[in-house]
Amino acid sequence: MEVLIFNFIFILILGRILKANTQDSRGRINAFVVLSFVSLFTVHAFVDPMSSVDLPNYEDAYVECMSLPFYKLKDASWASSMEIGFLWYMKLLSLISDDFIIVLIASSLIMLGCYYRTILRYSPYTYISILFLLVTVFDQSLFVLRQHLAMALLTLSWDSIINKKLLRFCAFVFVAFLLHRTALVFIPLFFLYNIENKKKYVAALLISCLVFAVSYFFLLQYFTSLMSRDYSGYLYNARYEGANYVDFILMSGLLASMLFFMKSAIFERGINRLLLSIISIAVIATFFGVGNSSTGRLFYYYTSIPFILVPNIMRYINNQIVRVGFAVCYIGLYVYISYFGSSATFFENMSFLFLSK
Repeated sequence: MEVLIFNFIFILILGRILKANTQDSRGRINAFVVLSFVSLFTVHAFVDPMSSVDLPNYEDAYVECMSLPFYKLKDASWASSMEIGFLWYMKLLSLISDDFIIVLIASSLIMLGCYYRTILRYSPYTYISILFLLVTVFDQSLFVLRQHLAMALLTLSWDSIINKKLLRFCAFVFVAFLLHRTALVFIPLFFLYNIENKKKYVAALLISCLVFAVSYFFLLQYFTSLMSRDYSGYLYNARYEGANYVDFILMSGLLASMLFFMKSAIFERGINRLLLSIISIAVIATFFGVGNSSTGRLFYYYTSIPFILVPNIMRYINNQIVRVGFAVCYIGLYVYISYFGSSATFFENMSFLFLSK
């Protein structure tokens, strides 16, 4: 945990030293992008697998993949709990090295490459986006490899959604689905975004609320049945009163901020309308998912959006004090949740190869 906190503080200070929070010097921002990428990659790629949850299972699966030819991977003992696409991915990497670290290195490059590409394309405040990336998706992605690979790849599909390229979007979803079947939850975004009429758009959201209110659990039950029995945990595991309240409050606050500061600009085609669609689905899903913590991870494809949403809201805040205060408040909330909340227990015993004695 100390390494993760130190990494955040280092990126925070580095950005201030390089003045990456301003748009005055593209060179300074580029330097920050490169140095922060190196820092995040080092931490992400060199986790000690034996000190983390899930990673020992991935390492066992990797060893099995090495011993099997491609055509027999579907019969592997891990095939019942890991998607065939991910097994193919590990098999390809095993041709390069028999050390599991190659999986962590490759996965880190893919994830960070996708997120950094998305940030550079869609964020007006690169520094803020990278800070949010650290306190939202980064920590969990250290050991939840399959879903976070799928999530990162799907950020590349945003261009396809905005430009109405359905086949290209489906290709991204298909690849992500091969890595983690939960990628199917991303499909409605394409159709919601491309509802042109404002009234029909709002009506679609209201209808979604009604449908979720009446049959949320049954929809999840049907959805997980399409994926396989190994995803039943999204329905039945870790059910407790109050689960997802925090996500719902955070998502609702961001939606309210978007409406207040951006006003009618939220419907502008491009990144604004896409962000409105993502945050709207996030609010609906987290509200009706209260009481089932597992569905919080299922809809993480949407609730991970602050790293792009907050900087884009800031673009419409003219008062500098309010703009900075808005960013600081939300970063502070996510810092507390990430490093001092219940999820911090996952990182208590985590160690890193570059610190091993």
